Amino acid sequence: LKWTIEKLEYVMGQNEKKLMDFSEDGLTVERIRMLTTLLPSSEVLGRIQSVDRSELTAMETFLIRMCEAVTDLSRRLRALRIRYSFEERALEHEKNLSRSLAGVSSLIESKSFIVILRMVRTIGNFLNYGSSIGAQHGFKIDSLAALSTVKQTTNKARDVVDFMVEDLANMSPETLNLPEELAFVSTGA
Repeated sequence: LKWTIEKLEYVMGQNEKKLMDFSEDGLTVERIRMLTTLLPSSEVLGRIQSVDRSELTAMETFLIRMCEAVTDLSRRLRALRIRYSFEERALEHEKNLSRSLAGVSSLIESKSFIVILRMVRTIGNFLNYGSSIGAQHGFKIDSLAALSTVKQTTNKARDVVDFMVEDLANMSPETLNLPEELAFVSTGA
């Protein structure tokens, strides 16, 4: 334990100025993680500080010295962790954004997707014929879930989705290639 505390004191002593100046020289992510792990909550620190210093363990003394040596130590450590992980996070967000853009481009360029959306709109208008919503130019995305709940009148075991797949297979078989056209959508979602 004594060796560990001496090592921690050495690390803290070496990094105190770096923490104060937000210097990156020699202050590694691992050291920041270690110092953050050791950092007591304000409640615990208050309890430790209320005890006479001569009664404290070496670790408790080290913790008090560490917190007193660097103003706003917790905030500085959080800021440094963000600073060190920023580039990695930015690259990850850039990768996710690229995937999303590829997915959106796949949707925009997909002829099959447009054919299927038109078919959904036409079926919705047919089913709602004669009502105030029977001649729409579009539909809400959440209404797609209703397609699997509306049963056919001639065969109650089949729903509108079954009808659509069968009709598309007969009238426009290339639309059944939609999953291949939208390969980027699942990875970009």
